[in-house]
Amino acid sequence: MNKLDELRPIFYPESIAIVGAYRDEQKMRSSLFLSGFLSSGFKGRLYPVNPNSGEIMGIKAFPTVSSIPDFIDYIIVSIPRDLVVDAVDDAIKKGVKGYSNIHCRI
Repeated sequence: MNKLDELRPIFYPESIAIVGAYRDEQKMRSSLFLSGFLSSGFKGRLYPVNPNSGEIMGIKAFPTVSSIPDFIDYIIVSIPRDLVVDAVDDAIKKGVKGYSNIHCRI
């Protein structure tokens, strides 16, 4: 595998999990990412991750990244800082290749 192939999940993700997605898209930055992907016509699969939501913006939500049945290329994390390490560890165990936009809420 060459370097470009290794970076493909980061620059051209086919599936993105948004950890910390929230039902009210005006309240949380992570929900703005989700609505942005939806409105821009992102062709890949989107997975909101929030342990307290069954559905966000019409998409089934999952309690953790590891509970998503499909492979995930990339995650965006926007959760309280004391939960970030566990969320990233969970994503690593899942085999996620790329991480971005870690905005820790206090």
